[in-house]
Amino acid sequence: MELDSTCGLKAGLTVSLRADPLKGHKGRLPRGPTGERMAFRRLRVETAFQREPLALAGLNNLEKKVIDAAFPPRGNSAGTFDESHSYKTQTIIKRDGSKRFLSVPSEKLREFQRKLLTNFFKSPELLHAAAFAYVPGRSAVQCARVHSAARWLIKIDLEDFFHSIDDRQLNVEFRRRGVEERTREALVFLVTRSAEHFDGPLPKKYSPNWLGRRHRFLPQGSATSGFLSNLVFYDMDCAFDQKAKELSLSYSRYADDLIFSSMQDFSRELAEKAMRELVRTLEKNGFRVNRTKTRIIPPGARKQVLGVLVGTPGIRLPKPARQRIDTHLWAIRKYGFTSHCEKVGFRNEYSLLSSLHGYLVWALSVDHDWARPRLDELVFLAEEQLGTIKA
Repeated sequence: MELDSTCGLKAGLTVSLRADPLKGHKGRLPRGPTGERMAFRRLRVETAFQREPLALAGLNNLEKKVIDAAFPPRGNSAGTFDESHSYKTQTIIKRDGSKRFLSVPSEKLREFQRKLLTNFFKSPELLHAAAFAYVPGRSAVQCARVHSAARWLIKIDLEDFFHSIDDRQLNVEFRRRGVEERTREALVFLVTRSAEHFDGPLPKKYSPNWLGRRHRFLPQGSATSGFLSNLVFYDMDCAFDQKAKELSLSYSRYADDLIFSSMQDFSRELAEKAMRELVRTLEKNGFRVNRTKTRIIPPGARKQVLGVLVGTPGIRLPKPARQRIDTHLWAIRKYGFTSHCEKVGFRNEYSLLSSLHGYLVWALSVDHDWARPRLDELVFLAEEQLGTIKA
């Protein structure tokens, strides 16, 4: 498929408000995982506080050749993207020993998805303010800072977050944001992956139905998946934000990590009741909760959110992380990069340098006074021993 510098996308995004097309629907809706009739697993939100999402009408400017890549003109046997070769599955072993299955798109598909992200899927205004992951100008530190004065903390972790989002949910979200049918179907096809060609485990809803058909899922590893997951979760974010305000809580979300906190007097009974209601809402909408990582943290207990500590006296770096950095710097000063790299098991000196440099640059946004002198020292040691580095 030959694409120009804009990947067949006409620049510009038309922003407008559009009514929900499911409102007033008189047909029979598909059944959810627990048997009830659901609007493609969209969260039912009270109109009193539901906000209409900004539209993606600019996507209707996709050129015909891009649409034909997914749905060729009648008479052609296949589109440009060969479904069986669009993705490769890569397995990563996580710290706890479990496996993460990443979907690596082909070169042409990756190019299209990246340009789609650049041209249309980049505006923070399209997403809820509580969503911080995969949003330009927002970060994990900003997400944690929402809870900097937390006394009570409720943390909910979702299992297999991306794979829980299917083609039906994306179709509904594109439709309610003003994307025309043929463009919508092509987009859904090009940003999802077929369950038939995936080697890893998937939720039960991707099993073949009575017609032998299987739904497509949002692949983890695709450039557009992060933005689209936030798009699908928009109504959930609205509902949880409203629920948090009713209980005088603060709410933020970083991908599959949902955090609620209270700066006032709270009770375990009220926290447990709120958590049960939140978990029930998530599961009714097709998401699975990782109960081993879902917990209530009361006053006096250590509260860590996305790698930083929160609560009095505010956001800060964990002591073990600070000690680890100081130990690395001491060892590099005494023994040098090469010797220390061999001892701690890094692949080479530059791998060690990259790890330390990346953490300290990130730490600047948490504790600048602590991180700045250590970053300067690391740069000095690297220039002295390895030759060159740019801070």
